[in-house]
Amino acid sequence: MFSSFSITNLDKTEDHSTLLLKMNYKSLGLKGFGGNLIIRNLETNEVFKSVSKIGFSPFIIIEDLPIGEYEVLELKIISGGPIISIRDKNLFNTIKLESPKNYYLGNYLTTKIKPIFKLNIAVSRKEKDSERTIVKQLRKKSEEWLDLKIDYENILFKVDRTEIEIR
Repeated sequence: MFSSFSITNLDKTEDHSTLLLKMNYKSLGLKGFGGNLIIRNLETNEVFKSVSKIGFSPFIIIEDLPIGEYEVLELKIISGGPIISIRDKNLFNTIKLESPKNYYLGNYLTTKIKPIFKLNIAVSRKEKDSERTIVKQLRKKSEEWLDLKIDYENILFKVDRTEIEIR
């Protein structure tokens, strides 16, 4: 009797990556941390979303992403009040994962802007986090991602300050 078997590579980091970004909300005495990111692989149409305790950390992380190009389908921001949901694909860059790395998409601050009686917000890119801070967040998810280089080249939004009217 013959048996056949194959050895499966259990090391996700061989051809997979992580995405992470930092999102804070501060406005009119309200504070919010983090949110949720949903992206789609442009080649396979597979959808990936962040899995985190929304509101407990400003970091949004998606693990175990295959190499490829991705579009943002939705970004949810914890605002200290209602969750702000942004689905306008024209606001976001295409995210290009070219090799196994930890892709840092930026540090963002969301604030309410005038007119006060409408839900208008500005999302502004801030100074990038230190490598030490990023490694600390990755360690909370899994030790396996710590050996990968941190890539700072991709950014989430097309411009450094994006003003959005929420309807």
